[in-house]
Amino acid sequence: MMKRTVFVICLVFVVCFGAGLVYAFDATNLQTYKSTKVCSECDLSFAKLPRMIMQASRFPLTNFSFASLSQSDFSKSFGQFANFHGANMASINLQNSDLFGANFHGANLYGANLYGAKLGGANLSDANLRAANLANANLTGANLAGANFSNATLSGATWSDGTTCKTPSVGVCVK
Repeated sequence: MMKRTVFVICLVFVVCFGAGLVYAFDATNLQTYKSTKVCSECDLSFAKLPRMIMQASRFPLTNFSFASLSQSDFSKSFGQFANFHGANMASINLQNSDLFGANFHGANLYGANLYGAKLGGANLSDANLRAANLANANLTGANLAGANFSNATLSGATWSDGTTCKTPSVGVCVK
């Protein structure tokens, strides 16, 4: 009887409180972002936004954690200190975007275009960057621990220690 009571209490707690915590995405924030291309400190966590076209948009400090952003175009955007923790960003276009201090921990950036992106101070730990284009990107001071750069183009990129990767650099930064 005691076990059943504890189980019911736990189930009620999860249903009443857990659902709101897991899916924190704010629909009003998304509408604002789509209409103005500006969303500072917005909560778009867990949002499903594949193939979204948001070139030259501004999203500093916005939370995209665990969002689905595959094949979206955020080129020439400003997203300093944005949170992409665990996001699916396969084949996203972030070319020439300013993402200084952004958090990409555990994000899937397979085949992403990060050509010329400013990623200084970013957290790319445990990120999947296989086959990504990071040519001419700036990674100065970035956390690259555990990141997978297999088949990634790194030619001309400024590595986390400030050195420039020679051409050709594929999969590893040739200094």
